[in-house]
Amino acid sequence: MKIYNINPELQKNIWMEMSLHRLIIMPAIIGSIFFLSYLINDNFKEFIKNIGDLSIVIFIILVLFWGTKLASEAIISEVNDRTWDSQKMTTIGPFAMSMGKLLGSTILSWYGGLFCLIAYFISCFFKPSTINYLKLMVIMILMALFCHAMTISFSLVGIRKTKGDKKLNSGIYFLLGFIIAIGFITPWSKELLDSPLSIQWYYLKISLIDLAVFTSIIFSFWALFGLYRNMRAELQIENGPITWLLFLLTLIFYFSGYIANINKNISYIDRFLYGFYISFSITWISTYVMAFGESKNSVIIRFLIDKIKKREWKPFFYYIPLWAVSLFLSIFIYFLIFTFSFRINSEDISVINKTFSNSSLYLFNLLCFQLRDIGIIIFLNLKSGKEEKGDIAAFIYLLILYALIPSLISGADFKKILPVFLPLFEKNIFYGTLPILLQVFIIFLMCYIRWINLSKIPNNKN
Repeated sequence: MKIYNINPELQKNIWMEMSLHRLIIMPAIIGSIFFLSYLINDNFKEFIKNIGDLSIVIFIILVLFWGTKLASEAIISEVNDRTWDSQKMTTIGPFAMSMGKLLGSTILSWYGGLFCLIAYFISCFFKPSTINYLKLMVIMILMALFCHAMTISFSLVGIRKTKGDKKLNSGIYFLLGFIIAIGFITPWSKELLDSPLSIQWYYLKISLIDLAVFTSIIFSFWALFGLYRNMRAELQIENGPITWLLFLLTLIFYFSGYIANINKNISYIDRFLYGFYISFSITWISTYVMAFGESKNSVIIRFLIDKIKKREWKPFFYYIPLWAVSLFLSIFIYFLIFTFSFRINSEDISVINKTFSNSSLYLFNLLCFQLRDIGIIIFLNLKSGKEEKGDIAAFIYLLILYALIPSLISGADFKKILPVFLPLFEKNIFYGTLPILLQVFIIFLMCYIRWINLSKIPNNKN
């Protein structure tokens, strides 16, 4: 049984996109470009070697650029045409819907990309390092899938935020998907293929091209799985926090492996601390990402508060926001760092390692700043009643707090009050910690007052 016979969403997209005219014109155009390249080259052997580079360029244009643009419009166009709600009411499951949108909306770009991959595959056998060039082909395919999946996921998040109140522009999701794809998977340089350099990852020594393949597989898998989870959420199927926690642990495990490239003379305890710093950075950043990406309306908050009051911990942990999961994990990792930072120095048992002690205080300040920022995000979402406006307002406020005000303070030469707005490493408890603790107290008091006032409003639909 063919795949499009068991996936109605994919079948629909194939019928819509793969017309006879397009099936003929696509290989005709690509073939014409290849033939023109053949006429330019002096002989067939030189042509077959150079066609690999030409195939990559066409593949990037067709699949990466154009395919990502098509992926950004896959669901946005249906939302704007008011057909997405009726499609969600069908019996198509989240996996079939995800794969249907991922492969179906980009089927024409992949059809053209297939001819490029065939030409590139043939040219690989005329290269000095055939295996490495074949690995690059795998990276190209995975990178395109990653880019398409991330783009559709971003569009799903945007749809849930606007709730269909206005028409959406797919351009922003195209840019986000493409930028993040390039940022996470960057093995496009030709020097990567013949580079003799290798990277230490834990106890393994891996060549750059193999590391690129390994990285592409990891991030592509999680991009596809993230698309599936976002589709489940869009179809009103709850996900739970376990998968998000596993994703964070995967990131921690992956990036901690590079600690092996640091000075090999440092102790194992210091290696653990570096690993904890990497872990803290990942969870700290992911908290901000999910705080802006997830829903923060009063219905969810009221539900969670009700479960806490009733001590119904199973549904509470199942519906807990993912930004809270990241935040709790950051706090847990901070306590690990705090414990290790007060270790006894091996040279003098009475000396405490001051560097790690200072850094643990700095990380505590970072957590306090993050709590303040989350309080601002929640307060403005409760105040505005619309998540998109609340998040935009919160972003502007944070931009003012972290950029505009510190710049004015520095320009006016009042640098002593900078720790009020910026977490500075060298500041002590009095100048660095107490001011931000006061801000955390104030913003959460404002959230509490806003919540009390909101609870008094009859038939609140926020």
